[in-house]
Amino acid sequence: IDKSMQQVMNSLKENGEIHAEGFSVQLCKDSYTVIVNILAGFMAVFALIIMMICIIMIVFTINNNISRDIVNIGALRAVGYTVGQIRTALAAEYVIIGIVGSVLGIALSYVVFPVAEQTFIREICGIIWKKRFYPAITFGVLAGILIFIIAAAFFSTRKIKQLHPATALRFGLKSNSFKKNHFPLSETRGKLNLLLALKSSMQDMGHNITIFFVITSVAFVAVFSGLLFYNTKVDITNFQRMIQGDAPDAYIYLEDDSYDSAYRAIEKIKNVSGVSQVYGLNWETASVGGSDVDLLYTTEPDYVYCGIYEGKIMRKDNEVVVGSTVADRLGVGVGDEIEVEYGGNSRRYLVTGLQQSVLSNRLYMSDKAAQAIGINTTYNYLRARVTDATAEKVDKVLCTIEGLEDCGVSETQNYYRYIRSNENAPVYAVGFIVLIMILLSVATVLFVIRLLLKTMFIKKEREFGIKKAVGFTSTQLRYQLALSLMPTTIAAAVSGSLLGYFILNPLFTLILSGYGIRDANLLLQPLVIPITAFAVTIMVFVFCFLMSGKMKRVSAYKLIQE
Repeated sequence: IDKSMQQVMNSLKENGEIHAEGFSVQLCKDSYTVIVNILAGFMAVFALIIMMICIIMIVFTINNNISRDIVNIGALRAVGYTVGQIRTALAAEYVIIGIVGSVLGIALSYVVFPVAEQTFIREICGIIWKKRFYPAITFGVLAGILIFIIAAAFFSTRKIKQLHPATALRFGLKSNSFKKNHFPLSETRGKLNLLLALKSSMQDMGHNITIFFVITSVAFVAVFSGLLFYNTKVDITNFQRMIQGDAPDAYIYLEDDSYDSAYRAIEKIKNVSGVSQVYGLNWETASVGGSDVDLLYTTEPDYVYCGIYEGKIMRKDNEVVVGSTVADRLGVGVGDEIEVEYGGNSRRYLVTGLQQSVLSNRLYMSDKAAQAIGINTTYNYLRARVTDATAEKVDKVLCTIEGLEDCGVSETQNYYRYIRSNENAPVYAVGFIVLIMILLSVATVLFVIRLLLKTMFIKKEREFGIKKAVGFTSTQLRYQLALSLMPTTIAAAVSGSLLGYFILNPLFTLILSGYGIRDANLLLQPLVIPITAFAVTIMVFVFCFLMSGKMKRVSAYKLIQE
């Protein structure tokens, strides 16, 4: 199809009087659905992260329940229940909850998606959602989640195999314990509450490892969501370029689109106060290796943002920058030559750089290089950038340009304002999804921390009862519990923040690699690392202290009894 279409267009362009463009059905389909596919990739990564947190919490909760119900498990073993039966009973609780939660989540997605489809998906791709139920996807997701839950449940109950009934009936205690006594009170100087908290923290390294992974995941989600929010809501420059390529601050439309008229307008506009760059950028459809490509030509190569991830910008009339999709298809790199065809003419160009963006089926060259293969270079509009741009500054500069005499300006557009508004559908849609992800991540973080602290409190009830019986106040015990989590929490919060910071761009590169992105360069804010680590640590401490408040209302006898 592409070859036949190219032959037809070349025939129409041979006399230089007929302007012809053509697109294959597959190219049109891809161009309409690419943003939706990117959104799906974002949501899939987020769902995977949340799923991993859930798996960790399932393992953590089951282990705590085994420790708490160790006597009951020993009694069941003693009266003849097999290990397999006990493990199945423990796993069944989480499988049932998983089925209910998964069904509710899937049902919610069928309620939310029509709203999202009518809000922005139709505007982005023009596709209407007609099929209202997808049994293969629905039951496939449900089965996948249940397999994860069952695997996690059986993995975490494996230690029951080695648990002797007599040991279980002694509350899981061995006959002797030779664990090292960290921070012996008779030899270590310091405040009693702090020393007891540190001793509690060092007594169960397996427990600390679980807490470390949970808090690391929480911090990672927080940093990941925060950086996405910054790139889609605060400073969208790099994200906009990655999705749509070169993005100026303003468009200046010309009455005369001829080559000479465009250069005369550039000479006048570049002298306007506040204008830092003004250039023309237009395109034609050419052919490389038998396939259509978008050939973009410009008046000033150094002003165009190509998204070069390897090599340098083209400057000479025999040089070209090649999009990553084209380079992969042809198997070429920097320093190679490619043959470009247009309207029956062909010419070889030296590849000086490789370009990336979602729109990467393209070539970049100077307008003189384009003229060498017979392209009639015209510019019906110019692009401009404003120094320290704001929407108001761009408006002021455009007002001045519109007042220029003999410039041939027909109208102008403040593109800086447009790309930061809800009218910019692709970026708005991604930002909307990211905002939803952030809200869900905040809810997940709060829920996970609450569940983590609740299970910890249940596990230490007997210890708290004994301490309360010997004279410790409820406030002292609450401080001890909160402080005992701090060493692991601080290490995990810093690790998760660093992981989220350094993995963001590689993860985005992986997600968007199928759309021409080879090196995502989203903006990173180093300040987000200490802010997130501090916020997560404080959140854990405060939650722990507040949630353990019920110790005031529970007697020492009841704590020991439970």
